[in-house]
Amino acid sequence: RPIALHGARNGCFSGCIVATGSGPFRGLAAAASELKLDGGGGSIPASAVLVRYARPTQRGNSWNGIGRFDALLEKPPSEVPVPRFKGYSTYHVKRWGRAGGKPVATQPIWVTVKVPKDARPGAYSGTLTVSAEGLSAVRVPLNIDVAAWTLPDPKDFTIRNLARISWEEEARFYGVPLWSEKHLELCGRTMELMNAIGSQQLDIELAEKIKHRDNSESMVLWVKKPGGGYTYDFTAVEKIFDLCAEKYGRPCPLRVNLWWYEFSKGKDFKKKGNRAGKVTTLDPATGKKGQLDEPPLGSRENVEFWRPVMTELRKRIEKRGWWQFTAVGDARYAGSCDAPCVDTVHAIWPDAKWAATQHGTTRTFRGSSKTKARMPVAYGETVWAAGPLKPYFEWLAGGPPAQKVIALKPATTGIECAYIRNRHHDADPLWIHRVLVEETVMRGRQGVGPLGGNLWPLEQKDARGRVRYWNAAGNCHLGPGTSTKAVVAPGPEGAVASERYEAFREGVQIGEAIIFLARALAGGRLDAGLAKKVRELLAERTRKWKEAGGGSSKSGSPNKWDVPKLADGAADRDHRLFQAAAEVAAKVGMK
Repeated sequence: RPIALHGARNGCFSGCIVATGSGPFRGLAAAASELKLDGGGGSIPASAVLVRYARPTQRGNSWNGIGRFDALLEKPPSEVPVPRFKGYSTYHVKRWGRAGGKPVATQPIWVTVKVPKDARPGAYSGTLTVSAEGLSAVRVPLNIDVAAWTLPDPKDFTIRNLARISWEEEARFYGVPLWSEKHLELCGRTMELMNAIGSQQLDIELAEKIKHRDNSESMVLWVKKPGGGYTYDFTAVEKIFDLCAEKYGRPCPLRVNLWWYEFSKGKDFKKKGNRAGKVTTLDPATGKKGQLDEPPLGSRENVEFWRPVMTELRKRIEKRGWWQFTAVGDARYAGSCDAPCVDTVHAIWPDAKWAATQHGTTRTFRGSSKTKARMPVAYGETVWAAGPLKPYFEWLAGGPPAQKVIALKPATTGIECAYIRNRHHDADPLWIHRVLVEETVMRGRQGVGPLGGNLWPLEQKDARGRVRYWNAAGNCHLGPGTSTKAVVAPGPEGAVASERYEAFREGVQIGEAIIFLARALAGGRLDAGLAKKVRELLAERTRKWKEAGGGSSKSGSPNKWDVPKLADGAADRDHRLFQAAAEVAAKVGMK
């Protein structure tokens, strides 16, 4: 059967075939031809068609389950073996056997078409040629229908996904020195992938063991002076800033994390002794690193401890023009940030904004009764306040889309995301990741966040010497610890796209099209016939989503989606969605 794709200009769209054999096979290779516009007058070059081979999951390179695939690699395997599932428990092997029967050699081959911005709309046709040792080549038709609507560049997406990227865990996984040239090269590959899905968050850790980060060092080193006191080494900060400027252009947001502990409020906070954190010191005479305790929170000493570092950091941020994207990070189970933390930040950065990760939604952080400081939350991530399903019900009834969806605009502040805890995991069916953004947008949120980016399995041994796998998500009850840990996969030379990454990316593009149509429908610029067509198209997506069980799970509980029902007819619905966007763009001149 042909690989049939539907998309729009400036987007990436994927399909897949699977090569199987009762025995192992070698020398597998696949190559895509140029895609020619039916009737002539245009083409998509073969260089815009990426062919990749899905790698089977193994302990240590994926959180995915047995019999699944994950990383998409450009180099084919030298041999596709019959799987033996070595290292997996008897329980899991038997379970796999009940589901799929006798193991066979299996190799998914993914094809991703990057449609040029200036591609002429229409149907394009080409061929994917697949060969292996001792076998005749197979020619698979490769077709893509391109709509006359142009997706914005990722930096201009309305959808903003706030992914958690751990710089230290990237270095640990590949065994390279922290902040070395090789480490930064690896970080850059991860940034490129995150940028393509509308995630440009940059985390800076000013203390050790930041909550949900588990960093062993602060990114600013406190350098001991011979006569006492400290100067400050911003080398790591400047390196990651340079990389961000190259890969993202600018961060969104630049999240500055100061404290390691998720503080407790009120009487409990006082009872635990105003816990504070530690920063990393450097002795220039010996080159040895150590630790320095932060003064108690709520004290004048705490403010003066942070003032020189934060003052210098702000100068460096403002020099790059990034202050408007900067926010102080706070992560907690529920409620507002603790007053002593707010007081310290307000004393040094009185005009700063906050980025809050919590179960609810808090838009303003307040200081103590003495300072009466009030500081805005510009970036929010929530689970319990993910938003109602009102937009779905309104579209289903043929009414206008909800105001919160219409109000979604390309933004760099005032962003509210939801991660809908336990609703998506690395091992979930790919369709869950594909519809995740669509659901989140329909709830009136900007995107998914936090989302685990590169929180890959790190090997460690337990007290009995057994190998276990762990990462920063292990102690993170907010976000990656209870959802997707790694949307990208570790490849031989750095991060690569995973199968769920490509599914998620297509979902982002679909979400952009839905928002575009929602704005057009609400703007009153569509004639009655076109407005009816758009409304019915959106209502159809609503019906399918509800029929498949969407919305039947409460926030924080596992999905109850019927995945085959969700996927049934999806290609045709997506095709008509992009065509409708093209029709609206042509008639009303919207971008």
